[in-house]
Amino acid sequence: MRLLRRHYGPLKLAMVGVVFVIFVFIMHKDVGSGSKDDPWLKNIVERKDQVLDMMMGAVNNIRDSMPKLQINAPMQQEEPEQKVNSCLPGYYTPAELKSFMERPPQDPNSPGADGKAFKKDKWTPEETKRKDDGFTKHCFNAYASDQISLHRSLGPDSRPPECIEQKFKRCPPLPTTSVIIVFHNEAWSTLLRTVYSVLHTSPAILLKEVILVDDASVDDFEHIGSYDDQMEIWGGENVEMSFRVWQCGGQLEIIPCSVVGHVFRTKSPHTFPKGTQVITRNQVRLAEVWMDNYKEIYYRRNQQAAKMVRERNYGDISPRLKLKEDLKCKNFSWYLQNIYPEMFIPDLSPTYYGAIKNEGSQSCLDVGESNHGGKPLIMYPCHGMGGNQYFEYSTQKELRHNIGKQLCLISKYGPGQVELKECQYKGKGTSVPGNEEWEFTKERLLKNIGSNLCLTSRGEHPSTIECNPGDIHQRWGFS
Repeated sequence: MRLLRRHYGPLKLAMVGVVFVIFVFIMHKDVGSGSKDDPWLKNIVERKDQVLDMMMGAVNNIRDSMPKLQINAPMQQEEPEQKVNSCLPGYYTPAELKSFMERPPQDPNSPGADGKAFKKDKWTPEETKRKDDGFTKHCFNAYASDQISLHRSLGPDSRPPECIEQKFKRCPPLPTTSVIIVFHNEAWSTLLRTVYSVLHTSPAILLKEVILVDDASVDDFEHIGSYDDQMEIWGGENVEMSFRVWQCGGQLEIIPCSVVGHVFRTKSPHTFPKGTQVITRNQVRLAEVWMDNYKEIYYRRNQQAAKMVRERNYGDISPRLKLKEDLKCKNFSWYLQNIYPEMFIPDLSPTYYGAIKNEGSQSCLDVGESNHGGKPLIMYPCHGMGGNQYFEYSTQKELRHNIGKQLCLISKYGPGQVELKECQYKGKGTSVPGNEEWEFTKERLLKNIGSNLCLTSRGEHPSTIECNPGDIHQRWGFS
């Protein structure tokens, strides 16, 4: 847990990585059962020294670079002219890109072989208990993971043909890669299988090091700001790191041909002693440090976050602001304009926002459950929590429900129920159609420009009818 801060330096962390890999080779159950003449076992034995050299290289690299590590834009290393000219022409061959460790022969009938689902028809009481204990601790079938070989193959390459068939030029040579595995309270077999997967699938000439980082030791690599050590448990750190990398001169790359598996669990294995408000607290910290005035867009949609900010109940962020200054990071406007220019930005200062309360029914306009567009709205008792009752009356005169998707209230061109659909106005080069444009009159009517009809709370669902300023069911207010 991040609440328990431990002061492990990078050098110690890398040393832990060395011990970890040595332990893998000593304790791995599959190795002990093989013949000494097996080519894959011979490969492991021959590679053991290389693994240790690789991990010791990580130790030395981290130690030597500690005073100068920082987040900056990646720069092409200048190579001596003679080195550039010395590389061979043409493309890398499969032999040159051979993996660091050869995968041992696979038993097609073993559990999970070739990526097949783990199946077991009969369970002993002991096995059932182990399975249940695994679900309790890890929220997935850790027992099944324990039965699957650490060297398990996933079968034929399922990537698109463009990935499988691509070739790489030898000049300039491909860069070496450090693989960083972040973990915390992971099932042992799952973590080991991840390490072996790296060794079995990464080209030996490109794999520089494998670094294992315990996600609870939040002080690791603090000199480059890797983790906000006042974030608690889980939630928000991935977004914080993403903003920081981009705004401080680095970059994140999406590599479509690189495939990583992920176990989606039905619930979180993490416990929250202070309640799930710690996630909101983490998000407030990142918003306060990295989002500048755009943070108000988030606070309008999250009442718990807004309350936390008013009470200044999110901890000390001065070290993070100093980090931002020291690294000469850019502001959030730069991020939106240069990194994510295709994103639609909601109004920083909408004309009105909040719940839309009807004078006649004394209830609020509500989108209902799981309404992602195309469904009629409902009238529901006002709860003041935002969510399904949050709307913005934009500077473009739209009624936007934009918690997740950008949805707009639309009217038919004749009397009838209103509904939500994706907003047509998406910024420059687009406009608001008449049936999405609403005039909020001085009589507090919501009049649709396209249909010339007004919104009413009468009937089973909110709808539009002929405008009548005297009808209290047509009078609305933002709260």
